[in-house]
Amino acid sequence: MQDNWITQNAGASAPDANGVGGGVVVLYGAPRLLSNHILSNTANSNVTGGDMGFGGGLFLEEARPWLDGNVIQGNRATGVIMGRGGGVRIAACPAFTLTNNIVARNAVSSTGSGIAIHSSTGRLAHNTMRKTAPAIKSACWWNPAASSR
Repeated sequence: MQDNWITQNAGASAPDANGVGGGVVVLYGAPRLLSNHILSNTANSNVTGGDMGFGGGLFLEEARPWLDGNVIQGNRATGVIMGRGGGVRIAACPAFTLTNNIVARNAVSSTGSGIAIHSSTGRLAHNTMRKTAPAIKSACWWNPAASSR
């Protein structure tokens, strides 16, 4: 996926479920996301009664993604109990690479305003993370071996 504008989308959930991936959801595979603008998207469970919101801009799970040269800005992940990964949420990915991305002005209701990484192995290099909204463990939160999403 290259040179796209993905803006003002919502990843809401089914009743009593979690909201994931406001802009992009990737499950499995080895996608390459290059030079995209992922802006002002929301993963929100509040409107449906679910507990958690993950990956306001992108939600990546059990995949081997490569993100390079993207702008990920103004996204939100919120939930009644928690919201993780305002910009990007990476979960259970055996390998990932994030290089040369701008991750800015994203927000969450709990951890990882810019990027939240959970039970995953990968590489972050030459990314710019700035002006993330205050939250616990803000700009980048990485929990390499935990059990919940």
